[in-house]
Amino acid sequence: MIKKSYVLLFTLVCINLNAQQYQEKNGLVIMEAEHTNSSYDLWVLKKDIADFKGTGHLEFTGNTTGKGPATSPLEYAFKIDKGGLYQLFLRARKRITPPDAHDKSNDCYVKVIGDYSESPKAGDEHLDDAPKSALIQDMKMFGGGANSFEYAERLDLGGTKNKRYAKYVFKAGETYTLVISGRSKQFNLDRIIFTRLEDHTLEEAKSIHLTMAETINPYYKKAKQNR
Repeated sequence: MIKKSYVLLFTLVCINLNAQQYQEKNGLVIMEAEHTNSSYDLWVLKKDIADFKGTGHLEFTGNTTGKGPATSPLEYAFKIDKGGLYQLFLRARKRITPPDAHDKSNDCYVKVIGDYSESPKAGDEHLDDAPKSALIQDMKMFGGGANSFEYAERLDLGGTKNKRYAKYVFKAGETYTLVISGRSKQFNLDRIIFTRLEDHTLEEAKSIHLTMAETINPYYKKAKQNR
């Protein structure tokens, strides 16, 4: 009984030491896909694409290269100090294997949990900002390059003329959770970025490279360790 208690305590300590929360900095939240509090499950850590950021990239190995249900969710907690309108985009790659077409292996599911509002320009038309109803559920996000990492920037609400931009009005002082789940096999996820549109254009946000020490909230990690 004593031995089991020590094992349980050791396990909890390890979990707490690995727990982390990302921190918005100057209107940016930059998260490395491989640094998550979740089990990888059907995601596999890889380093075979030369231009990955951080310590590697994750490749989804479930479902088919075309589609599938949301599975193997990865969670990323982040805290916002500077409230405002933020946009989400993902640095991603599709690993195409013949005879698959170029539009295979190019998507995942995303949703954000927390107290936020939809964009003032949210609407029901193609290329509007996404309504809150789409942001709070597992929604397909697609994009990424075939030969190198590129950016996925739009949600697919169903159909060729039904795309939306993933924008959120976050509140200062709030903590949110981004959930990314697998959809198509061989989709590769490298980096996750939220940018406050009043501070940075998308191109500027893509060019900024912060270290893990700069993006992790040290107070959150300390609090988890002391529980």
